[in-house]
Amino acid sequence: MLIFFKFVMREARRPVRNMALMAVIAGATNGLILAIINYASEAITYGVHEPVLFVAFLAAILIVSYTHKRLIRLGSKQVERILHRLRMDLTRRMALCELQSVEEVGKAKFLTAMVQEIQVISRNVPQIVNACQAASLTVFGSIYLMFISFPAFLVLVAVVGIGVLLYRVKTQERNELLVKAFKSESAVVHRLHDVLDGAKELRLNRDKARDLVEDFEQVSIKGANAKSDAMICVAEDYVTGRSLFYIILAIQIFIIPSFAAKLGLDLQKSTAAVLFLLWPVNSVLLALPVMEMVSVALQNIETLRRKVKSIEVDAAAHQETRDFETVELKDVSFTYPARGHVVPYTIGPINLTLRKGEVVFVTGGNGYGKSTLLKVFSGLYKPSAGQILVDGAMVEPDAGYRALMTSVFSDFHLFHKLYGLENYDKARAGELLQLLELHDKVALESGAFSTLALSSGQRKRLGLFVAVLEKRPILILDEWAAEQDPIFRRKFYQEIIPWLKAQGQTVLAVTHDDQYFSTADRCLVMHKGQLTQGYSDD
Repeated sequence: MLIFFKFVMREARRPVRNMALMAVIAGATNGLILAIINYASEAITYGVHEPVLFVAFLAAILIVSYTHKRLIRLGSKQVERILHRLRMDLTRRMALCELQSVEEVGKAKFLTAMVQEIQVISRNVPQIVNACQAASLTVFGSIYLMFISFPAFLVLVAVVGIGVLLYRVKTQERNELLVKAFKSESAVVHRLHDVLDGAKELRLNRDKARDLVEDFEQVSIKGANAKSDAMICVAEDYVTGRSLFYIILAIQIFIIPSFAAKLGLDLQKSTAAVLFLLWPVNSVLLALPVMEMVSVALQNIETLRRKVKSIEVDAAAHQETRDFETVELKDVSFTYPARGHVVPYTIGPINLTLRKGEVVFVTGGNGYGKSTLLKVFSGLYKPSAGQILVDGAMVEPDAGYRALMTSVFSDFHLFHKLYGLENYDKARAGELLQLLELHDKVALESGAFSTLALSSGQRKRLGLFVAVLEKRPILILDEWAAEQDPIFRRKFYQEIIPWLKAQGQTVLAVTHDDQYFSTADRCLVMHKGQLTQGYSDD
């Protein structure tokens, strides 16, 4: 529960102080209203009417209304600003962290955090703000009760203490249920991606669609059960809290009157005070489970933030390398993280030197590590062992080293805008679109593509267009020609590759098109994680 307040204090200390001041003023003024009501009731009993009390009552209501509105406005604005910064931080981390971190987190977890868990925080802020004001009122109302009926105050403190202990006992159980509920939402999001991303496959195979719907139903039911269990636990705690407060009221009405005369207590005032506290205590009780949910959501987001630690992008930290003569992998190996009982796959040790202006093809069987080699060479995966050298000097596979690379991987993403290319060469762009035979399919409008509704082969061409336009020394291609028609495939190897070479572009490409191997300066073979020179039918 305290996680939310620690988070807000960490992110916006000064505004929180202003909010706390508003809450204190509102609570104190509410306590004053209670005192005015009691005093006015007592005066009326003696036939005395004091207009000043009415004026004071109206003034107090105006103060409470103003501070309450101000508190909600401040709270909503500050939390939304904090959430905006949180969204930006997560997005920045996901955009800049190491590729393995992104792959480990996965799309479903990231979207769940960005959409569902941030919404949980956002939509519950007004209730938490109200609870803060109610807590302030409870404190000041209790102080007032202490002065007019110390026994009633002791009963209140004792019963509330018991309620806090009971609430603390079930904290772990509640948190486990809430965590389970959030995880179930992530599983639901994952299945929804299957429904949307697999639209073609599902429509071609009704059995597959039926099984997926049934699996989604099971996941949804599991999520619904997890949520209902969490909400039942929360509701039970709320009922317990309400029952304890009614116990306070019963003691005030049925037990304390027996001692009121002896102790000189004002039963009417103390009863009014206890009844007056019913609303704020109820508000606090209602807000406790909400704060638990918000705290769990924040914990999940913090866990995600730790998993995707952002790399340094400061120019002083990573001097970008924009030119080279040789890039060398020296005794480099890479092992995937272990998952369950599956033996992790390893490539290497690999020794490879790529010279400026070379066109090098890499071929080999499926699953032998060709794409992994490209990711290691380009710095997307950090080697488990060995060294990367640029012009003989050892470098780290960081953002500075990656500035040498541009790529079109087999699972590439095509952005709708030319991000990072605000000042691109428009004449060169037109020439490239002509060369790639896309000039009549897509146009650039204010740095954005007019359409991305293209065939898979045309999208690959557009990906190559962007990569070449970036003017980086080394072009990485992962089975780029696999989705091109035979005529354009021939053009790629016999016209585009020589054109790239003439432009000074260095190319490292994975390909299976053995009939065009002669267009490369060298052809390497990847076989079961090992790299060898030359092509073999083995």
